[in-house]
Order: sequence, then C-alpha cells, then structure tokens
Amino acid sequence: MHHPAPLTVSASYALAVTRAAASGLVEDTDLALTPTRGRVGFEQLRTVWARILARSSDPYFGLHMGEHVQPTALNVLGHALLTASTLAEAADLAVRYTPLVSQAGAFTLQHDGRQASLYYRPRPVTTPMDVQQIEAVLATVVTACRWMAGRSWTPVRVSFTHAQRHDVDEYTRVLGCPVTFDAQHYAVTVQSAHLNRPLPHADRDLAELHRGHADRMMAELMPALSVREQVAAYLAHTTPALARPDDVARGLHMSTRSLRRALHDDGTTWSQLVDHASHQRALTLLRTDNRPLDQIAHDIGLSDAASLVRAFKRWQGTTPGAYRTGAHTSPTDTTGQ
Repeated sequence: MHHPAPLTVSASYALAVTRAAASGLVEDTDLALTPTRGRVGFEQLRTVWARILARSSDPYFGLHMGEHVQPTALNVLGHALLTASTLAEAADLAVRYTPLVSQAGAFTLQHDGRQASLYYRPRPVTTPMDVQQIEAVLATVVTACRWMAGRSWTPVRVSFTHAQRHDVDEYTRVLGCPVTFDAQHYAVTVQSAHLNRPLPHADRDLAELHRGHADRMMAELMPALSVREQVAAYLAHTTPALARPDDVARGLHMSTRSLRRALHDDGTTWSQLVDHASHQRALTLLRTDNRPLDQIAHDIGLSDAASLVRAFKRWQGTTPGAYRTGAHTSPTDTTGQ
C-alpha cells in the first residue's frame, strides 16, 4: 500500500504567517517553526495557525494577511507572477506551481462564457484547514492580481463554501467585489475578457528564467512521476469531471495529443483517470462530509444526487447512503492505495 509523503509548505509562506501575527494582532506568541530544506510540515503550520487564531483579536486575520502578503512569501511563484504577460498566463503559473508555496491545496481554472473562475480545493487531510487559512489564500489571489494588473483591479466575485461569520463589509473592502458564502466551491471569478489583456510589467526573458527555476524546484519537490501519475495527482486536487486535458497538457509542457498518446502507452485514457478520480473523491467525501448527496454530487462534478447514485452503484456496487452508513463494505474501495 502506498502512503503519500507528508504535505509541506514553503518556509517563506510560513514566515509570512508568523510575521502577520507578530504585527501587533497577536500577543504572547510562541510561533517557532523548524523548516527542513526550506519547507515546513503542513501539520506544524496548521498548529501555528491554531495558536494565532486562538490569541488574535482580529476576526479577519486570514483576510488581512492575504491583503498584505508580499511576492517573496510565494517563493519563486511570486516572482514569476510579477513578470507574467497576462492574467491567463498567471493563472496557468498558479495551477502548475502552487505546490512550491503549499501542497495543502490546488488551483484549477474553468471558463464559463464571459467569466472564468480560479477554483481552490484544499486537500483532504487529518487536520483540515481553518476557514481563515482559506480566506488568506483567496485574498492572496486578489492581492497577487493587483500586483500584476494594478491596485484598482477587482474580480467579479469571490466565493467561499463556509457560512458567513462576520460583517461582509470588511470582505467587500479587502476584496473589492461582492462576496458569496455557502457556495459550492472556493473561487475567484473574473471577466474572461480581462484574462488576455497585456500586463504592464510583463517581461518575457525574466518570465522564462523564473519558470525554469520553478521547474527545477518542482522536480526536486516532487518525485519522478510518469505522465499517468502526474495526471492522477492533478485530478486528485480538482473537480475531476470539470477538468480539461488541454489545461493539464499545458501544465506538463506538451500538446493534448501527446498527453493522450502518453496515457495510451501507459495503458489508460483520460476518461478512465477522470472516472477513477471521481470515484476516489466520492469515497473521501462520503466518509468525511455530512452534506446532502446533491452537494456531494456537485463537488465531484455530477449534476445531482441521482447521477451520483448511478455512478456510485457502478463503482461500488452499492448506494452512497449505504456506503456512508457503513451498511456495505466493497472490495473495490481502493482509497489510500
């Protein structure tokens, strides 16, 4: 049985968290971190976040941290973003290189006519991220876009899956747009027309330099993986049914045709990997999430509970409800393998 390596976060991002805490918002903090090769364990940083939030007098700590984060906090990704030629290119950089900042979540970009959304999905972990950690992530996305497009740039909306906890006016001030709570996904939504507008600080030579450095760091961070394994890892961090092979191929610096050929040579197909990832995502959510089946279905990329029931019977030979209550155990449950 394969056991994945522990999740890590870059020391630069962890330091940004502790600096924000030390800026007068938190008193009497013992926030010592012990980086290893420039990385901090996710569980260690999660513990630091818990200490900060227990002592902070600021109910918007995560939001404010994201508002004031600096490019250096995002490792080489921050510098690459500053030289991107368009927001579309910046979104591709975020999708590909976010593990250099944190392996605790992943981004995907989805287009929907006149709008596009950069979705964020936290990875299932033993100790989940606090909602303020996720608010910091989405506020950082907005801040990073303003580094590139100018301080006046604003998204169409920002969406959170958690319930509204405090006055929405502060969210609107920081993010500069309407905010949605109890949404299906964490997302920053923008006008599609804005994605391809030239950015004022674009620098192609520096961009290539930063991307090359980022690729080398990714190779050191991630073990050597086959194309199949890289696609499977990507799908595990997104809504599988909504993922597009074009996006994955671009992230792997290959054509979509070459991606499909590589998967065929490895004995699988894009649709088979999507189906497997949807299956595994369903198993995880049904074990750990008590939301209604309609919401679970949407989180996987299916239209409704009936679609989930049909798919789950094919995968497991039983219903989602029976699996959730433990009434049946199926030998096809391969979670963790």
